[in-house]
Amino acid sequence: ELVSSYLNKEEMTIKEFILLFDNYPNDILASLKKNFSESPVNKIEQEINKTAQKRKENPQEANKFVEELFRNTNQEIKLLNSIYKTGDIKFQLIANKLASEIIDCTIDYFNSNPNKDIDNYPVYTALKMVKLALSLRPTGQVKERILKTEEIIQEWVDIPPKNEKEKRKDEDIEFVENELYNFKRNGKSISDAISFLKKCNKKLGIIRDKLGKNNEDYKTLSNAVVINAQEIIIKVVNNMIDFLNNRYDETYIIEGNGFVIYSQSDDKESNDINISGFLLDHVLDQALEATLLIENFFMYNDVREHFEKNKDALKNLYGQKVLTPEIPENNSSEKDNY
Repeated sequence: ELVSSYLNKEEMTIKEFILLFDNYPNDILASLKKNFSESPVNKIEQEINKTAQKRKENPQEANKFVEELFRNTNQEIKLLNSIYKTGDIKFQLIANKLASEIIDCTIDYFNSNPNKDIDNYPVYTALKMVKLALSLRPTGQVKERILKTEEIIQEWVDIPPKNEKEKRKDEDIEFVENELYNFKRNGKSISDAISFLKKCNKKLGIIRDKLGKNNEDYKTLSNAVVINAQEIIIKVVNNMIDFLNNRYDETYIIEGNGFVIYSQSDDKESNDINISGFLLDHVLDQALEATLLIENFFMYNDVREHFEKNKDALKNLYGQKVLTPEIPENNSSEKDNY
């Protein structure tokens, strides 16, 4: 108390006061420094212990605990820094202890927050916590551990494929690839094609939004979905027409891989040669539904050209039905720009 009143009266700092004893024997100077440092050291150690306990109970909030720890010990650290010279072992011990708790909080906070997207705050918050620990100028193994932690966290910023967003993107691509594989092996009907298109459409939309509509991974996958779905649609429609050709004892020509159908008999009444049996009606209804789904998918120019021919041919087939439905126009706002 006598020393404190003297310091206040003379407007002298503790550092300046200790310097007055710089030429005194080391044991006297050490005892003086101990008297001044004992209280702030105890305060810092108490705050470290409280923070460690809170961190273990709730690691996801450890960033807040670090802010509180630093705020509650800031004045004590400044005081100790004024008492001890740079590099003094007694100051370094408590500084390392404080930095170690801050990096423990950083690691627990980072690991307990699963959403580590580069555009999400946990990554950047963790980096700020690392900088805070380094500001204490730690040494030895504590410093090495902090720098290693900083390197690991920085990777999430510098290398996007390492983050959770990229993992989710890979999962979406893998989903579409698996659907393609299963459809190639098991797809037999237009109903299968419709189900396949609907499943892939949703995932391809997610991939497009993440990677951009000009991304080659997205474009290649979408194009492959279109090709495989069209193959089944064409096959089923052609098989049905072949069946009806035999049934009606009438010859029709299928043009290429399309849906175009011509009668080679012009002298029969239209009702005698129409192919609008119940089975074909059902197939054409499904084929139209699948075709309108395909229209919104990205496809390369050659596939798009083939698709448009098939779509027109399908509409022509629809026109040969006794009850011709109105073919809806597709006004989807999500249609890709080609």
